[in-house]
Amino acid sequence: MKIFINEMPLEFHLEEEETLGSVVDQLTQWLAANNHTMESLLVDGASWDDSNAAWREKPATSVEKVEITASNRYEEQIGKLETLTSYTTLLRRVLVEGSDDQLQAVLEELPFVVEGIARITPDLAGLLEEPLGGIPRELPDKETRQRAASRADEMASLFENRQRELIDPEHEMGRTLVVLDALLPLFEDIPGQLQTGEEKQALETIVRFTEIASRLLRLIPRIVESHPSLQEEQIEGEPLEEFLGTIQNFLVELEKAFQNADYILVGDLLEYEMLPRFSAISSAVAHHIDSTR
Repeated sequence: MKIFINEMPLEFHLEEEETLGSVVDQLTQWLAANNHTMESLLVDGASWDDSNAAWREKPATSVEKVEITASNRYEEQIGKLETLTSYTTLLRRVLVEGSDDQLQAVLEELPFVVEGIARITPDLAGLLEEPLGGIPRELPDKETRQRAASRADEMASLFENRQRELIDPEHEMGRTLVVLDALLPLFEDIPGQLQTGEEKQALETIVRFTEIASRLLRLIPRIVESHPSLQEEQIEGEPLEEFLGTIQNFLVELEKAFQNADYILVGDLLEYEMLPRFSAISSAVAHHIDSTR
């Protein structure tokens, strides 16, 4: 049996797969493990019918050629993020230098873009249209255009970052760990800064940390896909999934303390809860990434 995936030959040796159905199941699992989904399947030139028992029970040795069309499960999301990047870049440009007619044409697409952002990056929902006061019914004034242009520029950068996370998660995780490892030692200074009038420096560190922490948590599932042994890692006595849940809970508590301006609690959470836990997860992830380089 010859197997082709996207017209490329695949070395596949029959082991316990005696039927065509078992071969297809094995290939589907292999594709899923490699972040692909099967789009179409031809068996000796005929379209595969998964519901047909006769197809599934057909002896594998009687099949000469299997042709599979597969797509990367992240390609669609990457494409949508690229569309959002293009739109926000265009929006920034017309807000700064476009005519009223050009701006009106671009703003007509804004409701659809806002819906797309909510679906693709729900954590960023509401940010793009915020400076405009929502979906504008009239063209914004000059000052509003400036604020909206600045936000559109920020959003374009965010969408580009999300694309990079999907395209090369291991590289982006490496960059994230470098920034995180530089931030963590600063946590010990934050309680003192908050109590001695250096709130600005402390708050800048906190905001940067929350951004990096969110990025790390987004990337970990992708790293586990390529480094399954990370899933079995015990971090401070907890399995990875439970440990990540603990971190999420502390991040929620940190956000509440930050919103309530309870800076004593903020400092304590960062120094005594976040510092040791993020140091541990950083070391664990770095170990698994470095072991394959």
